[in-house]
This record gives sequence, structure tokens and C-alpha cells, in this order.
Amino acid sequence: MSDLSTLPKGDSAWLLRKAIERIIQQVSVLETNIGSSTTGNSANTQIIFNDNGTLRGDTGLVFNKTTDALTVAGLVTAGSATITGALTVDTTMLVVDAANDRVGIGTASPIAGSRLDVRSAIGTGTDIQSLTVIDTSPLAINNGGGLSMGYVFQAPSTVIGRAGYIKTIKENATDNNYASAMVFGVTANGVATAERMRIDSSGNVGVGITPSAWATTTTIWRALDMQYSCGIASTGAGSGEMDFLWNAYYDQTDQRWEFKYTGDKASRYSIGGAGVHTWYNTASTGTANNPITWTTAMTLDASGRLGIGTASPNNTLTVRGTQDAGIEVNSADSNSSRLIFAYDPANTRWYINSTLSGSGTTLPLAFLIQNTEALRLNTTGNLVLKGGTIGATGVGITFPATQVASSDANCLDDYEEGTWTPVATGLTNVGAVTYTATYTKIGRVVYINLKVSAVTSTTSVANTTYFSGLPFNPAQNSTVTAVNEGNITSLGVGLIATGSNLFAPSWTAVQNATLSGFYYV
Repeated sequence: MSDLSTLPKGDSAWLLRKAIERIIQQVSVLETNIGSSTTGNSANTQIIFNDNGTLRGDTGLVFNKTTDALTVAGLVTAGSATITGALTVDTTMLVVDAANDRVGIGTASPIAGSRLDVRSAIGTGTDIQSLTVIDTSPLAINNGGGLSMGYVFQAPSTVIGRAGYIKTIKENATDNNYASAMVFGVTANGVATAERMRIDSSGNVGVGITPSAWATTTTIWRALDMQYSCGIASTGAGSGEMDFLWNAYYDQTDQRWEFKYTGDKASRYSIGGAGVHTWYNTASTGTANNPITWTTAMTLDASGRLGIGTASPNNTLTVRGTQDAGIEVNSADSNSSRLIFAYDPANTRWYINSTLSGSGTTLPLAFLIQNTEALRLNTTGNLVLKGGTIGATGVGITFPATQVASSDANCLDDYEEGTWTPVATGLTNVGAVTYTATYTKIGRVVYINLKVSAVTSTTSVANTTYFSGLPFNPAQNSTVTAVNEGNITSLGVGLIATGSNLFAPSWTAVQNATLSGFYYV
């Protein structure tokens, strides 16, 4: 440069010298393909800046040699570029954290554990997204943008593949129709990645299948359809309902319940907004898309009344049905016992039947209160009251051996039949004497019968001859009649004394005499 410094000011050589001097102030080396280079790089143009050097007149291009940082304010156009360190665009617009292998969009500090951290203040808007993926293929049904996810499938780690995806697709091929669905796909072992769930444009969800065309106008439904015919659906508010379904859906076009598949019956459990639970079924199988005629199988109303075979129960439990309808209580083993309450229209009767189905044996029917038997109907038709002989046979009513008196004067609380053993006092007999004594007790009334039989004869004296051993203690005086069975004539009237014995009337030389009468206990 010493040769150039001698040039006069103002001429072209001087101007060139000043320009070169200014460049030298900013760079440490300037090499061009003009002339020769002492370093042998004459075929290239190379500018090496001093620290914080700038190109003349462009403060938007600054290089710091100490930190090897080049700052560009403006557009940079490059055919290709390789960046081996961190990269920051507009502070937080795009940050590549090379040290931690993270990328942040909208953040200068990508969160740990995530390779891509996208942030934006989208607020409450429903049509603003942080990330948008668009399929620009020509208009066609099922086209749409999506995200795929995968992992290492096997060792070594170079064998990777797609394991699932989330995709939004166009539901139709109609121009300017925006109806779309969101599809979720996963990969099963040995099977290609396939759709497993779909949310359609009406908000219905299909798990394993595409949701049916549920009604979206007039009667509006939202449904979760699942493979193998089952599903959950809801409609309305307040007076609406939520349904659990098998092989059924409410069709939009026909505004009716229809079969989803061919060959199966349909079932439906409905929970109503008014607090009513209803179970429906169909009597026969159906054909896909044909109408369903529901039969109300059971109803639990808001008052807690359960109706079987009716939608309007009028008692805590109401059972209605056709012939042979009834209530059956059955145990689980092979010799199950059954208790059936049913209607028999052939004989115009309601009936209760108890059997042991495995052997055909009929069992007694027992009624228990607090696990204590209070009443039993035996297999022979004998009704055994509490305290009576459990194994009593015949047809009748068996009362307890010891009376349990009822507080109701109109209640028959005891019945008993038997024999008693009389002991005679003051009776004169010729030859041996035998006694046959029986009684029947109905409530407080006792009927006794005493037959006195002698080989030859007996003689009784009024107010002196009596018989002790009455089956029950008399509560008041009563009369008895005496008959001579030999000639069928009356022997007079005797007395059953209160709390005492049976006094016979007078008779003389009678072979067979019978005394009978009633008394109260």
C-alpha cells in the first residue's frame, strides 16, 4: 500500500486506494481472483472479517470472529446449508437446541423429554391450532392430512417402522362439502397398520367399525359404536335418554330404530332423564337396516317399582306375561329346586309350585320369618303351623302340641284330637271293666267321649261316682249325657265340675254306658 499512498488526491488511483484502505480496516484477509494470492487461493474470493466487522453500509450483516457468530437481519437465500450447532430464528420462532437434541417452535427452551415442542397462545378459539398438517392431493373421499408414529421394531435399532397414526379425512367426494372424520390407526403384531377408531362429522365414535348413520336432526343422537354390534348412545336433555345397545341404531333417514346387522336379535337398555330404566328386546332376529319393533321386557320406574313384562308397574314388583309366565326361583346345581309363581289359564288359576327338578320330587313349601319357619305346607297337603309336627301327613291343619293362644277372639288357634285315661272312683262293677276315652279340642272347646264296658255290669251313684284324668282342666261347670248302649236309653245327665272331674249320673246294673259332652278350658 506504500506505493498507493504517493498518489495525488482526487484521481481514480487515489479513490481506489481509499476503498481498499476501508476494506482492510474491516477484514484481516481479502483475497479475490483478481491477480495472484500469496496463499495460493487466487481462484476464489474470500473475505475474513476482523472482530465485529461489518460490510460497509450494511449493519444487518455482522460477524463476530471471537464467537464465530454471523448475524443476518433480513432474508437469507441458500441452495443448501448444513448447520452443526444451535440455530435460532427470531428469538423463539424456531430454536434448534443441538446440545440436547430438541427443537422448539414458539419457545426458546424446548421441554425435556420431547424432541419437538410447539407452543402458541391460541386462547379459547376452537378453529386455531398450534400445528396444521394438510393433504394437498386432488379432492377425493378419505383424503386428509395425518401424523404417523412408530418405534424400533427389532434389534438392531436400524429396523424401525410406523406403529400408528392420527388422520383427518374427507367423508365424501362432494365438492365444497367440508364433512370430515378423525381416524385413529394402530398396528397389531403381524398385521398392517389399520383403522381402529373413528369420530365422524356428527360427533359419533366408532371403535373397530365406522359409526352408523345415527340421526342428527329431528331426534338427535350421539353414539359410541363398537365392533360386534354393541354400542352406547344418548339423545336430548332432561327428558332424553342414554341407551346401551346390541345390534341396533336410530337411523337418520328413516327416523326409526333399525337392526345394525343381519341374523341377531336386538336388545336395548335405556336410562331416561325422568329417572326411568327400561329394558327392551326383540322376539326374533332381523335384517340389517330393517325396522325394529321393541318389546318392553322390564321397567324400573322413578318410584322404585319394578315391572317385568310391563312398562307400567303398579306395585313394588309387577309381573305380567302370557301363558306360563311366572316367577321362578332356582338353585344352580343339577338337582335344582324351583319355586314357581305362575298363572295357569287352562285351569283359570294362579299357582305356586315347588319341585326338585333333577329327580322330580315334590318338596314341602315352607314360609320363614327372620330365618325361623312359621308355616309349612307338606307334600300331602297338610298345613303345619309353627310348633306343629313337621312331618305331619294327610290333608288338614296341624297345630302346635301346646296351644299358643291368639289375642284375636275370632282366630282358631288350636285343634287337637287324642285319647285320655279315666280313673273311676265310686263305681261298682261285676266282672272286669274297660274304658275307651277320646277327646277333640277346638280352640277353648273340648268334646269328650267315655265308654264304660263291663263283662257283666256296673252301677253308678249320682254325686259319688266320678272319673278323673280329663285331658284338659275345665274352666267352668258343664253337663254330660249318659246313654245305656244296650237298650239305647238315657241314663241321665252328669256333671263336669270346674277344675275337677267328670261326675256320672246314677245307673244300676248297666253293661255298657257312654258319657259324652262339651266343656270349656
